[in-house]
Amino acid sequence: MPIVKLLLAACLLAVSTPAQEKTRDLPREGLSFTLPGVWKWQSDFGSNLAIKATLEAKGIGHEITGELLSRDTGSVDDEILALETKVKEGGPDFRDFAVDRNAMFGGQKAVMVRFTRLRNEGKEASEERVFLQRRGGLLLTWKEENRKEVAGAAGSAFAAARAAMRFRESALPKVDPLRQWKDIPLKVTLPESWKWEGERQELSESGNATMAVMIGEVTTKKGAAAVQVSLTGQKYAGTLQQFFDGNRETLTSGLESATGVSLDPKATWKGEKVVAVTFDGTPKGGSKLSVRRWWFKRKGYLFQYQVVSPSGTEPSVVQAVKRAEAALGL
Repeated sequence: MPIVKLLLAACLLAVSTPAQEKTRDLPREGLSFTLPGVWKWQSDFGSNLAIKATLEAKGIGHEITGELLSRDTGSVDDEILALETKVKEGGPDFRDFAVDRNAMFGGQKAVMVRFTRLRNEGKEASEERVFLQRRGGLLLTWKEENRKEVAGAAGSAFAAARAAMRFRESALPKVDPLRQWKDIPLKVTLPESWKWEGERQELSESGNATMAVMIGEVTTKKGAAAVQVSLTGQKYAGTLQQFFDGNRETLTSGLESATGVSLDPKATWKGEKVVAVTFDGTPKGGSKLSVRRWWFKRKGYLFQYQVVSPSGTEPSVVQAVKRAEAALGL
């Protein structure tokens, strides 16, 4: 054989070798996976985790598939909401939507969303399951799909695939730590997929300190938007009532044309006596926003916790605001 042909054959052998490998390692997810049983890779080349298998029912082969996706944005609740919206908007092509918050994936608790998708004018029914889990700094999404005709065998095959996943917890991206002031005591915990903005400032005997600012993305009917949360503190010798009486006219400052204003100088929030203010307003050249502010006193300091979100009652916004409010620990 000529040398050129020998070299070409060697190259072909080198390229085809990965197709024989049954184990893949995913450094980003800190995961290794070895193909079990009937499973094959969806693609012979690559470093992703996407598998397939063919199962027979009444002499007909049906392909089942599994795929792992990961990203450092998004939260489990946002994904559940997106899937529920997809099913509702799909009309008669979707049914049997259910959420199981006590499922297991990779040896840890996860949320499983399942539903049935109808195709070919309702003649074909496929079962789909999505396992959602925040692991370290990542949102993991494991998707399974099989025709109903092979549901029993598919269940066993998928169970084997999930059991074959080996996570290395030490290799996962780290979660941003909470911000805590033990002498107050006070803490702010970053919700899933949110980001800290700016540096943490410490309280001082003079001046106003921006102790924490965080931002979370939210999807609305008008597109992507943000929810911003901030905690500030300053030394203050007066009472909450004195603060309210002396600053009543400026408690809704920062936005134009404030509407729906609610002021409560004697509210209770998280078991704490607070001055509570809520209103809607519009920044110059922007869209309407909703603002929630709470002032409370501890250890001689006056603190303000503020949540700014898109205005409205869309489920995605409501969920994001709830996470923002729950982030403050008193």
